[in-house]
Amino acid sequence: METQPFTQTAIGPLTIVVCIKQVPLVSAMRFDQQTRRLVREGIPLEINELDVYALTEAIRLRDLHGGKVVALTMGPPQARTALATALAMGADTAIHLNDRAFAGADTAATARTLADAIQHLFPISPDLIFCGRHSVDAETAQVGPELAEMLALPQVSALQQVALQMEHGQKIVIATRETDDGSETLRVPMPALLTAAERLNAGLWPNEHEIQAASQQAGERIQVLTAADLALDLSLIGQTGSPTWVANVEADTSARAGRIIAESNPALAIDLLLADLQERALLSASATKRSHAVIPTATPLRLGAPLTGKAVWVITEHAQNTLRPVSFELLGKGNALAAQIQGELVAVLLGGPQVADLAPTLAAYGAERVYIAADPALTHYTTEGYTAVLANAITRYQPAIVLFGSTANGRDLAPRIAARLKLGLTGDCIDLGLDEQQRLLQYKPAFGGSIISSILSHTTPAMATLRPGMLTAAQPDFSRHAPLEMLAIPDLGKHIHTHILAHTSQGTDSAQLESAATVLGVGMGMDGPEHYAPLYQLAQQLHAAIGATRNVADKGWLPKQAQIGLTGHAISPNLYIAFGIRGAPEHIAGIRKAGYIVSINKNKRAAIFKHSDLGIVGDAHVLLPLLVQKLAEVLL
Repeated sequence: METQPFTQTAIGPLTIVVCIKQVPLVSAMRFDQQTRRLVREGIPLEINELDVYALTEAIRLRDLHGGKVVALTMGPPQARTALATALAMGADTAIHLNDRAFAGADTAATARTLADAIQHLFPISPDLIFCGRHSVDAETAQVGPELAEMLALPQVSALQQVALQMEHGQKIVIATRETDDGSETLRVPMPALLTAAERLNAGLWPNEHEIQAASQQAGERIQVLTAADLALDLSLIGQTGSPTWVANVEADTSARAGRIIAESNPALAIDLLLADLQERALLSASATKRSHAVIPTATPLRLGAPLTGKAVWVITEHAQNTLRPVSFELLGKGNALAAQIQGELVAVLLGGPQVADLAPTLAAYGAERVYIAADPALTHYTTEGYTAVLANAITRYQPAIVLFGSTANGRDLAPRIAARLKLGLTGDCIDLGLDEQQRLLQYKPAFGGSIISSILSHTTPAMATLRPGMLTAAQPDFSRHAPLEMLAIPDLGKHIHTHILAHTSQGTDSAQLESAATVLGVGMGMDGPEHYAPLYQLAQQLHAAIGATRNVADKGWLPKQAQIGLTGHAISPNLYIAFGIRGAPEHIAGIRKAGYIVSINKNKRAAIFKHSDLGIVGDAHVLLPLLVQKLAEVLL
């Protein structure tokens, strides 16, 4: 269901700050194996795409309500071009934080520098601060929530729609945010921080001539500030002030066979495809996603005191009284980590009064202890309420490792907690390990998945969010039991200022994409929904989930929650069949962990074939109905 536009009336002049980042063109990046670094020389630079949407929305609100928009960036001298672009778009002024002392900053140090600059420049807080949800180079989604915490502001992440209004003399934000299952509409007091999702607006895109003209005419509209100008503590900024650091960088060397069925007869091509899939046992309609993690049967039941400094915590997620699959994946990985550090695996469960009903399932999946916070105010997720409970619990029990799913709520929550507790955080990891000193190694892709960084943290506990679908869930043993302990709950009325007004479901269960044994991918080559009937038939035959490229989701042909890729889901089914997908790097980033990839595309030069185990050059509109017909015969 599409969200209806909000009714908006002017509420008076606003001060809006938009944090932007200049990023390299991801598709042009390459990794130098000899120097072990990304080659940036000669790579075009541009404003991060989601920051463009944030700035566009800020300009729209300024034009409606009056006031000013200030673009703020931290970066080297060439970042002035990004600010000139912002001025060409319509920003009133721009601030350039430019100092070698800022170099090498991770997300926490970046957020700290931005927070100090905003407090220095605006003794009275701006009405709104906008950020892009994440940057396309690092994809962390951390700076916005960390900045909000440092400025003690409420936040709304993954913003889809926003309106401002006055209530009893108070400026209020009515905002719709993107969730894993649809969206929710929130009421948030101003000042507030908002992070922009992809579909917030169409974006303002000035041409090169307009940008050059804005740069030449900028004059004092671009103010340059150094660490000395802001009287910053040098120990808290740049590389020195960063709680995480990159230990190693490797190119992603994963490769596929890239075999092509060279058969011009469509029926024969489908016969060859089915024979290949049958040989690999990938056609069973009752197939389950491959899983190899097993909880050690000798794991003792811990009835004593919590192991301070030795526990691995998994922050679980649930919806409609059902645990999300990512919780089981995190427990599978957490079990292995806890065994290596000789600690205990703890599941943390927050929710309404009945949430303890989920605890036995967590024990079955390996939790040796379950901490529970049950309160009516926690029935629905809020950043403020969940942060208050978890920050208190982490401070009290001092775990060694804390893991979150890289979901809509996990990406919203983990950075806020990390900033409150001054901890390092690595977002959107695809795997975890331990080094020889038993420090948590966090493997994080960047630049569209073209490189994998190994990241370590100076702080304890080490914190990470992990992409759903990347890890193997443990096999449950429902004879297992675990002690339950209730967490202390602060006065949530003092903490929660955000109110949920409505939930909207898009009718797509995102968890299906992450847990399905077979996924069918839909690209622009399939055209619109009027051509999807055979696709749904095939999905029914194979008990498959259906995913989409970003362009298909942008068109509204399939829900946003079905999007696979850099700004969507990462999946790891046994079988992925791509129909009419060209193979953009952003989409490939989401299917790297798939077991076997089949692609059908009529363009023999489509990039998807390089990332496939088996490909057919042909029209999906012809081949798909044939596949449905012949598969029905095979499954009889």
